[in-house]
Amino acid sequence: MGTVIRWGMGAAAIILFLSLLLSGSLLWYKYHDDCAGKKEYQLICKIAETQTAGDFSRLCFLPETSNLPVSAFTCPESRKLLFLPRIDEPSLRALNRDYAAWLYIPDTAVNYPVVYPKSNSDYLGKTFKKESHSCGCLFFESSFLPFSQPNTVIYGHNMRSGEMFGKLKEYLNDEYLEQHRKIYICRSSIWREYRIREVFLTKNSDMSPYQPDIGAGETRGENGTVFPVHSHILTLSTCHGKNQKLILQAELTEVLPPLLYGKRRNPCCERGGFMV
Repeated sequence: MGTVIRWGMGAAAIILFLSLLLSGSLLWYKYHDDCAGKKEYQLICKIAETQTAGDFSRLCFLPETSNLPVSAFTCPESRKLLFLPRIDEPSLRALNRDYAAWLYIPDTAVNYPVVYPKSNSDYLGKTFKKESHSCGCLFFESSFLPFSQPNTVIYGHNMRSGEMFGKLKEYLNDEYLEQHRKIYICRSSIWREYRIREVFLTKNSDMSPYQPDIGAGETRGENGTVFPVHSHILTLSTCHGKNQKLILQAELTEVLPPLLYGKRRNPCCERGGFMV
């Protein structure tokens, strides 16, 4: 009897050890995969000539149409300097022909290229450089051209590491939302500014946030926000647990004028900037 008990305890110990070994291996693989994906997108930022979010010290932005001398630029208290990444779109297109735009949310980790795929499944497990990683790549809804409809949709993974759309869950906090309402997207060297109007969770089966004609007529959002007729909406979508998805919907507020990079300095700030 004692032999059987000892054998059973030994077998249980072996099973426990193997379980811990397997769990550790999976955790290591997940960590290694996350790190590899993060390193790739850091390299992509260098190729695109950007810095990490919030650090654009070598960039200078001024309205291209301005004829005023540098000394004439002032910074009224009512206006703020806006620093945007400098995006080398030809280099990005040479790296991946599916490149379509660059998405940037100031003071967050969101600073990524966005592709326009043939299918919504193309980049779920494939990075911008088309390498296999769980982080995938941000991508536009494939069923219609980006910005061709009133509602443009971008999908991204909710990574535990915070990469991709992993930090969008912070928008469920009202204070965070108020501090990070503006979204910027660059396409063909033109930056568009959006203001977040709606943040909500919905079931995976709910397809209403992805309807391309949202904004064509007066539309009421999930939280009661009214989008005016002919609104241009940007929808960001990511998973939230197993049964829900997190949706951010922003309204186009401004198309910024073409910018000059690094040719003139703005006396309002040592680093240079664009007044908004």
